[in-house]
Amino acid sequence: MMPRGVLTIVRNHHERLDGTGYPDQLKGEQMPLALRIAALAIAFDAMASPRAFRTALDLDEILAQLNLEAGTHFDAVVVQTLRESVHDEDFQRIYPALVTTVDRRASDLAA
Repeated sequence: MMPRGVLTIVRNHHERLDGTGYPDQLKGEQMPLALRIAALAIAFDAMASPRAFRTALDLDEILAQLNLEAGTHFDAVVVQTLRESVHDEDFQRIYPALVTTVDRRASDLAA
């Protein structure tokens, strides 16, 4: 049997911070922190992964989209924490192509 917290994330990962998500229209603090983190992680990974109908977005595009939805769809503190983590070693290990693109762009700007 899965722990209750895991089942909550599985069931409610489409909830939105403003209460307009589904299936339970959870709002703000009704969403456990683990759920708010998982919802952002799922959305991030979906944007970072290629789909049949589009290529993967680059890190700047992903962060811009998440920033637009911070406070409505996603927890603003969780979004900010992600933004601060993108150059961490663990993040770079999981998403090396995303970080390489941003690092390359930054070095192009500096030149």
